[in-house]
Amino acid sequence: MTSLKYNILVPLDFSLHSEYALDQAIKIAKLTNGVINVLYVHQDKKGVLSQLFSDEHVELFDEAVLGKLQKLVDDKHDETGIEFHAELVHAKSVPTKIIKMAEEKKSAMIVMGKGRMYDDGVERFIIGSVTSRVIRYSTIPVISVSNPCGAASCRNIMLPLDLSKDTRQKVSWGVKMAKIFNAKIKVVSALWDFKKPEVVNPLKAQMKQVEKYIRESGVEVETKIVEASEGAKSLVPIMMKYIKDEGDIDLVLVMTQQETEFSSFFLGSTATEFIRKSPIPVMSIVPKEIGNIVLGL
Repeated sequence: MTSLKYNILVPLDFSLHSEYALDQAIKIAKLTNGVINVLYVHQDKKGVLSQLFSDEHVELFDEAVLGKLQKLVDDKHDETGIEFHAELVHAKSVPTKIIKMAEEKKSAMIVMGKGRMYDDGVERFIIGSVTSRVIRYSTIPVISVSNPCGAASCRNIMLPLDLSKDTRQKVSWGVKMAKIFNAKIKVVSALWDFKKPEVVNPLKAQMKQVEKYIRESGVEVETKIVEASEGAKSLVPIMMKYIKDEGDIDLVLVMTQQETEFSSFFLGSTATEFIRKSPIPVMSIVPKEIGNIVLGL
């Protein structure tokens, strides 16, 4: 466990998936000596709706919500001993306010629910509009959650690998999180065709380089390249199958923006699909410029 205190922001709207996110944040806080800031953003209504509710009605609503929020964090504190803070704020844009609050509080990460939708009793994979915008625009890592918290510890972190320059940052974050959680890293990549040496050879070379760096950083690691089945239209189902078959992956790291032609092999435009379909928490990181010296890659 690290001696540092990680400031974790959890946007909460009392939906089931946001409570799953709170449980995930508690899991992280236990491992990081973290502090959890629970935030409820009351979206200011416009037009006719704003005329239907008086200031008194809004104030009564705020008092009720804040009271419920405070009781929730008090109960969680009593259960876990973790330091919690509860806050209700007003804003015209919920995603913008969440990001601003995370920045003001110098949060290490934002943990929030992905959202769910059912059609005739069948669950559809979605990312709620608020979560989607926070993931897209936040410069702070965002962990999106859609299911109840699994293992009490973080056993393995999955690191999808492609040939983009942002791999260096992904590996750096992977090592950082693995050390925080005392976890193993599973580096995995998927290819359409193993018969294309112009893709396979650079990927294998980078895989070895990444494995070497992770081991030298003092983190246990294993690597694997899987091939997409014939006729597959996306590599994401292949990665979902890998997660299911492994059965012990507790966190996945992805970069949410890519800038190279190779990005289409895994992340790039499919990052949203991956986040949407993943049954386990996904940490989304926006790539930034980073020097080779930092990671030695």
